[in-house]
Amino acid sequence: MRWLKHVLSVGLLLAAGGLVVATALSSHSGDYGKVALPSGGVVHLPKRTVTVFEQRGTAGIDFDVVPVSGGNPIPMRSAGGTIATNGVQRSEIVGEHGAIAKVDVPSEGDYRVVTTSDVPAGSATLEFGTNAATALAAKWKLLAGLVLAAFLIGLLPTPRHRHRRDDQPSGATALPSSPPRAPYAG
Repeated sequence: MRWLKHVLSVGLLLAAGGLVVATALSSHSGDYGKVALPSGGVVHLPKRTVTVFEQRGTAGIDFDVVPVSGGNPIPMRSAGGTIATNGVQRSEIVGEHGAIAKVDVPSEGDYRVVTTSDVPAGSATLEFGTNAATALAAKWKLLAGLVLAAFLIGLLPTPRHRHRRDDQPSGATALPSSPPRAPYAG
């Protein structure tokens, strides 16, 4: 039983570590959807800061993110970084390489992406996602649950194996036993 406790604890910790490594090393640029240029489209965005990436684009682009239910476009800010030859400012931050804008989404829901671009149809896309650190932070409940479960399993008591004098393997010869008080008899 003790070996099962150790295997489960180590397995849960390895699963948490694997989740961290897989999340940190994977791309999250399209986690919330993508739209083709120049046609645009609809994406479902969460209530948080969403990073916008341009994939395979080589020309200038202008776009707005508008709630499907109607209203004004959501304000955007630059992702920071360097200005490319096409006039688009691209981020050079680790995990956000190639990002062109950040959008602070006020509430979760569907948003229409309206674009103006001089790229040929189907040659480029806008992807809405996040960076690896934010994606990892979003999984904190799962990571905490795995580590907590490993800790709690490690605390479970296990019965100790007790050797009895009556339990002898088959074929073993019984040794003569002395009375329990024999060394003290006087």
